Amino acid sequence: MNELEFTLKLEEIPVILDGKEYTLRELTGQQRDAYMDDMNKRMRYVGGKAEGFTKFEGLQAGLLAKCLFDSEGKNVSEKTIQTYPSHVVQALFAKAQELSGLNESGAEEVKND
Repeated sequence: MNELEFTLKLEEIPVILDGKEYTLRELTGQQRDAYMDDMNKRMRYVGGKAEGFTKFEGLQAGLLAKCLFDSEGKNVSEKTIQTYPSHVVQALFAKAQELSGLNESGAEEVKND
């Protein structure tokens, strides 16, 4: 049987927004679970099956506020992220999902370093 070997360092990606440096960082396991609980509360269920979201406001910014850090290491606020152009938010959200295994392909992958 093959050994599994991992690093406990959170994966990070440098981000430049209007010439300023930021970091997009993977969630911890606890943060990921809390985010998934928050998303579950937004789901509309019909016959026991998820049929969509009840509210979209802050959906993407909520995740990014946990993953995006400024050059001083402080989280960027959800309020600030909501002012970014939608294409920027969408791109950062997709990458944050990938980093934390929140998208379909990321949930199936196991990071093995």
